Amino acid sequence: MRVKVAVILIGSFWSLSLFGQLNNDLMKQSYVIQPQDSNTLWVGLRVLGFNKNNEYFNDIAGGYTLFGYQINPYVAYRAGKHVRLDLGIYLQQDFGNDEYTTILPTFSIKYNDGSHHIIFGTLEHSYNHDLIEPLYDFEKGLIDRLEYGLQAIFDKEYWNLDTWLSWEKMIYPGDPNQEELTFGISSNFFLKKKERSQLKIPLQLLVYHKGGQIDINPNSLQTIVNVALGISQEKQLSGRVNSWSMQHYFVGSRDFSNESAIAFESGNALYLNAGFTLRSGFEFQGAYWYGNGYVPTQGGKLYSSESRFVKTLGQTEQNRELFILRCFYNKKIANGLEVSTRFEPYYDIVNGVFEFSHGMYLTFTPEFFITRIKSVRTR
Repeated sequence: MRVKVAVILIGSFWSLSLFGQLNNDLMKQSYVIQPQDSNTLWVGLRVLGFNKNNEYFNDIAGGYTLFGYQINPYVAYRAGKHVRLDLGIYLQQDFGNDEYTTILPTFSIKYNDGSHHIIFGTLEHSYNHDLIEPLYDFEKGLIDRLEYGLQAIFDKEYWNLDTWLSWEKMIYPGDPNQEELTFGISSNFFLKKKERSQLKIPLQLLVYHKGGQIDINPNSLQTIVNVALGISQEKQLSGRVNSWSMQHYFVGSRDFSNESAIAFESGNALYLNAGFTLRSGFEFQGAYWYGNGYVPTQGGKLYSSESRFVKTLGQTEQNRELFILRCFYNKKIANGLEVSTRFEPYYDIVNGVFEFSHGMYLTFTPEFFITRIKSVRTR
C-alpha cells in the first residue's frame, strides 16, 4: 500500500494538468468595506438556491437529497473608512417542508485596517474559510451555514490567515446540554507569488470542543482535532484552458477527549488533488483519498472511517480509499446572479463500489445604495 501511495503522489506532481481541489468561490459571502463608501447606508440580499442529490448506497455515507433555499436580507451601515455594521435575518426553507427550518438574526461588526480584519457577531463563514472537504463538508453549508463568534483575518504579501472561534451552543447553570464550540485556522504561506502563478503551503486546523462546568449533563468532555498540511500550485494560462492547479495534503485526526468520543483515537490520510478550468466555464477536477482511521468532526462523510449515517451509525471502515471526479459548469447570468451545476462520481476502491452525486446552485447577491449620512451623534 505504501508503495502504491508513493507512486500516486510522485505521479500526481508530474501530471498537474489532469485533475483539482473543490472550488466554492461562488458560495462565498464577505462584508466588503470600500473607503469611498464611508458613512453610507445600503440594503442587500444574499440568496442561495440549492439542489444536491447523493445517489449513495454504502454503509458510511447514506444517500439523500437537499433541496431548498437560503435568504439573508440585511441593512449595512459603512461607518467611516474602516468599519461596517450589518443587521439582517437569515431564513432557510427546505422544499417539501411547509415551515422554515431556520430563522435566525444576523449581526456583525467588521473592522478593516488595510491587511487586518476583525469581525464580531455573524462571521464570514463556511465556504469563506477555504477548508478542504475532509475538514469542512460542502453539505454543512447547505444545512447549518451560519457561524457566530469572533474572527480575525490577515492578508499579507507572503502569507494569509483566517482564524475564528464559532460558539455553537451556549449553556447556563443547570443546563442539561453541553456547550459546543469550534476553533479554526486556515492559512497559506507563499513560496512563490506572481501575477499568473503561485506556490504555497496551506495549513488548516479545526478544534471541536464539547463540555462545560455548569451543566448537569453526565457525558464527559470532548475535544477532537482535525488538521491538514499541504502544498498547492496554481497557474493562469492564456488559451482555451484558463488555469490549472494542484493541491496535495496530509490530513490527520486526534481525539483528546477524557473518554473516547470517536471510533479511532487517531487517524491519518493522504488527499491528492489537481484540476483545470476552461474559459467556457467548465471545470474538471479529481482527487485521490486514502484514509486510515480518519474521523472528521465537520468534514465530508465520504472521507470518514466512522459512519454518521442514521441507519449504520457508528459502523467503521478503518481504511477508506476513494477516487473522486468532479465536473462543474459555472455561469454568470447577470450582475450578482450566478449558477453552478456539478456532477461528482466517485469509485470506492476498497469495496469496489461506483456511486455519484449531482447538484445545481444559484446565488443572487444584489446590494443597493440608500443614502449618505452626514453625521452620527454618539454618547
